[in-house]
Amino acid sequence: MDHRETLRILILEDSADDADVVVRELRRAGVACLPLRVDTERSFLAGLDPTPDLILADYRLPGYGALAALRALSARGLDVPVIVVSGTIGDEAAAECLRQGATDYLLKDRLTRLGQAVRNAVAQARLRAEQRRTGDALRASEERYRSLFDEAPHPMWVVEAETLRFLEVNRKAVSHYGYSREEFLAMTLLDIRPPEEIPGIVEGVRAVLAGEPRTGRRRHRTKAGQLLEVSVAGRAVDFAGHRALLAVIDDVTERHRLEGQLRQSQKMEAVGQLAGGVAHDFNNLLTAVLGYAALVAAGLADRPELRRQVEEIARAGERGAALTRQLLAFSRNLPLAPRIVDLNAVVAGVEAMLRRLIGEDVDLATRLQATAGRVLVDPGQLEQVIVNLAVNARDAMPDGGHLVIETADVELDAGYARTHAGVRPGPYTLLAVSDSGCGMDAETCSHIFEPFFTTKEPGKGTGLGLATVFGIVQQSHGRIEVYSEPGCGSSFKIYLPQAAVGAAGERPTRAAPARPAGGSETVLVLEDDPALGELVCTLLEDSGYRVLVAGSVAAALSLAERDRGAIDLLLTDVVIPGMSGPEVATRFAALRPAARILYMSGYTGDLMGRRGLLPAGAPLLLKPFTADNLRRTVRQVLDDTREAEAWPA
Repeated sequence: MDHRETLRILILEDSADDADVVVRELRRAGVACLPLRVDTERSFLAGLDPTPDLILADYRLPGYGALAALRALSARGLDVPVIVVSGTIGDEAAAECLRQGATDYLLKDRLTRLGQAVRNAVAQARLRAEQRRTGDALRASEERYRSLFDEAPHPMWVVEAETLRFLEVNRKAVSHYGYSREEFLAMTLLDIRPPEEIPGIVEGVRAVLAGEPRTGRRRHRTKAGQLLEVSVAGRAVDFAGHRALLAVIDDVTERHRLEGQLRQSQKMEAVGQLAGGVAHDFNNLLTAVLGYAALVAAGLADRPELRRQVEEIARAGERGAALTRQLLAFSRNLPLAPRIVDLNAVVAGVEAMLRRLIGEDVDLATRLQATAGRVLVDPGQLEQVIVNLAVNARDAMPDGGHLVIETADVELDAGYARTHAGVRPGPYTLLAVSDSGCGMDAETCSHIFEPFFTTKEPGKGTGLGLATVFGIVQQSHGRIEVYSEPGCGSSFKIYLPQAAVGAAGERPTRAAPARPAGGSETVLVLEDDPALGELVCTLLEDSGYRVLVAGSVAAALSLAERDRGAIDLLLTDVVIPGMSGPEVATRFAALRPAARILYMSGYTGDLMGRRGLLPAGAPLLLKPFTADNLRRTVRQVLDDTREAEAWPA
């Protein structure tokens, strides 16, 4: 204590003279003080407020004394140094006072060391107070960090460096991994790591202990056996005298799955764009092949052998057209004719055909929910989806097995939508096709919807069946998922949005048109593919039209400007090198405002419209087209009986 400090001293003494002697001795010893003498229990308790720096108490007073004072201080939790000052005190009494908390004791006739005793008592009391404050602060800090540790939003634990046993875990670790705190503390880090990753643990621990904070990807196993993909940030710490590692765990399992979905979606989108582009260009070639084959065949009525050969060429071209339709289906560019249908009725309609396709050694069962909702789809394409899946299932069961087709109403909620890209929450109708075949591993499942990917022997499949299924489902705003394991069969689940009551989208049934008549009008054909342009010219001229052919935008506009006769129709591809079809039409209309416009493309009008390449409601001729299809569409546009989209060939 500072010698200049003035102490507040409470003196419990019934003799005023004895109290004066004590005060004089303190001042003689250089202790500055403000004394307060009390001699009863009431006055003593009152003197404790405010708390004095020191108490000097006579051991024996009438009705009250040092022991009673010590007990009163203890009851109130006050740590005030007490020095017992008495005329006579035996050893047992002195020992009892010390046991009750007295700092020292002195005899009244031996006060020479009173000053030093006071200084020591006050210094010790203040040291104890400082220790308490430090301890309280430490406990508060520990409690604060314990709260931060225990309430952290990520799993956290402390692992002993030498044994890798868990020393502490927080609540999130307990709830996330499924082990109780007691179970964790009886385990080591090795118990939650897959066996193949255990050899690398020691090296990682050594790196962290060397002072290198580490963040890495790991796999952890929960109590239920689920394997988690986690990101672990670890650093070395001292914990209760142990060298330890503090680890913060971030479960990235769901993030990895979503990233995988995104990568797969991007890959399928890129492959789809490539497939659609190939199909579009191939359609130009097929249109020429089929058109010229039809022209040649028509002129060989008297040469049956040659005619059969040409017809074989045409049939090969039609098979090629079927392949392009499959590619267009995968790339979601296939022309669809959606209408609201009963999914159960579609399944029932193809059941008999499926039984013939799959053979007698495959048991086919249908489990159709009577209340399954109606969906907006192209029924013909949906039938193709079912057939393709059934044929694939049959091939996976060479020795026979079971094939089950099911329908049901399902509700895909927001949680499902968050974890499945492109899905909107709401009511769906499920179409499930499951087999008991050989099944597939995860690697195969990740590729099965890609064009030309097949697990069949060379020559046994094109690799376009499931790609077509994928495209049709996607273009119908649905989702397809596959569940399969080697030896456990496969299940394809298709979720189609339910059609609202009274929903639009059902197209009216059209009567088959009669063979179209020709005409005498003038048609300007803008097509950068020379073979296709020449074919269109031949077909239209055979129908009586006057035809002008241009292979470029500049040539078409030049013809429109220079030709002296009327031009009644511009037939232009939607995508022309250097300019889009609508841009050409705009410039053409400035020169020939009375002329009509007909577009042609291998892509659907819906897709062209979304890309801004086709005006809403503009007539469109889809490639590949037949001669009749071309003549009919040209006639319709010239007669102004416009359709938003021409019938496919």
